[in-house]
Amino acid sequence: MGNNNSIHTDKECNNNSTSNKMVGLPLCNLSSHELEKIMVAVGIENDSTGTLNTEIDINSLSKYFHGSLCRFYLGFFSFCCKDEKGRITLGSLIKIIDSFFYSNKYEIMKYMITYILSINNIEVEAIRIMLSVIHYEMNFLVCFGSILNNNYTKFENDNEYFNSLVTDLDFEFVTYKYCTKRSTGSYLNISPSDAINEFIQECLPLFTVILRFAIRVRLDITPHPNTIQGAFSNERRNTTRNSVSNLLEFNFNSPLTNNGDKNEGPDFKGPEIQNWIDTNSRILSVENCSVLRCQYFGNILDGEFLTLFRPWNILYASWKHGLSLQRLINSIEGYCSHVLLLVRTVDNCVFGAVCVGDWKEGNGRFCGDETCFLISLKPVLSIIEQTGKGRNFMYINSKYEFSPKGIGFGGEPEYSRLWLDSSLSTGSCMKTDLTYKSGMLYLPKGGNGKRNSCLLLGTPYSNEKDESTSELNKFSVADIEVWGFGGSEVLKDYLEIKATSDYFKRERKVIDKSKFIKNEFDKEFLLGNTYSKINK
Repeated sequence: MGNNNSIHTDKECNNNSTSNKMVGLPLCNLSSHELEKIMVAVGIENDSTGTLNTEIDINSLSKYFHGSLCRFYLGFFSFCCKDEKGRITLGSLIKIIDSFFYSNKYEIMKYMITYILSINNIEVEAIRIMLSVIHYEMNFLVCFGSILNNNYTKFENDNEYFNSLVTDLDFEFVTYKYCTKRSTGSYLNISPSDAINEFIQECLPLFTVILRFAIRVRLDITPHPNTIQGAFSNERRNTTRNSVSNLLEFNFNSPLTNNGDKNEGPDFKGPEIQNWIDTNSRILSVENCSVLRCQYFGNILDGEFLTLFRPWNILYASWKHGLSLQRLINSIEGYCSHVLLLVRTVDNCVFGAVCVGDWKEGNGRFCGDETCFLISLKPVLSIIEQTGKGRNFMYINSKYEFSPKGIGFGGEPEYSRLWLDSSLSTGSCMKTDLTYKSGMLYLPKGGNGKRNSCLLLGTPYSNEKDESTSELNKFSVADIEVWGFGGSEVLKDYLEIKATSDYFKRERKVIDKSKFIKNEFDKEFLLGNTYSKINK
């Protein structure tokens, strides 16, 4: 690429102390703190005078971009920064990092996709590489900078290295969707670069946000989210302070550890990738988690955004707790963050919903809010957001006798967009409703879905097809899992609430039978069996 003039004009900027030390610094949005961190990263001390034409060794960044992505980033910065003579200057690196941090998301993606396609021009494999990059960056953030082996040096060339990014992870459920959209004409008249850009922005809307955040953390510009839990411990009580913009723009002198101590550098340590989720999960994979963590949930401007970078908590699993509607509801009650409900069918399809936690009995009424959305992970990725027209977000009923018992999302009870009956062993999916956008969650092999024009009127299910507006696919459940977002802090509050609730439940069950005894007659005739055993 190398045409840095397209990123910024050559106007000079002298609005901070660091820029005054540099001759001919182009107009940019980087603060003095950010410029200092970049200079230190490439071996230029803060007290020295640097110029834009100072040649730098891009390999000096390897200590910051350690792990499986080291070779990727070194190649990316070289590709973007080299001039006609093959030199990489401090000015060119500042320009690309400034553009990466502050340009619009389509420009960021354009640079990265162009670089990837220059190595591997197969569109599907380019998407796999993009997904692998965000996967490893998410692992870096979630697992507190888990250090993977620096195995990038074992590959003889970039082709071998990129092939490893293509084959090491299984993102078939995403690439299948891209192939479908490409073949049906959704991206028919645009270039491969633009098609991939549009697809990533559509399916992973937080891709660029997470990428920016990860690079800031790696360059020691922004503290790791797990190192500032203390500063954001009251995030659910004070959302105005804990915004993403505040976090990214605030100039911390040095990252903080959980104990509030200074950290010597961005070389964070933590668990490996497999600890993103419970290793016993029968539904989720780390690839699923990567894609789901790139979706909007809650309010991205408040502190809940930080929970994206914390491991999820298993709240309910049918293989552990049994298929029980009441037990499922009780498991989520008191969990004050969003939850992920996933269903795996007997024919190995996976789908579900992201919704609010702390479930309560609705007594036949719908509940939830605008943050709920539906998802399908297998055989193909599908994110079904709300239309804004309906408000039947979710339905929970296990006790009220005058309404159907079960769990539903959208539509009407029993004929919901996604419905699980009271036994949790069977359910159904519909293609359309007023609350959520059109799309089928459950795609059985062989296309066994039926159409019935009177489903919402409660008529019996018909084996005949007709010209209805709703398609219904019934399924049998193999496994159900519920995962709670929010990390250890939310889990701690949840366990305290559950312990208190369980204590009072036990107290209510304990009956002091001696209070019923007023004389010997009551003792003998009312509770004779009880006291006869004691006398013996």
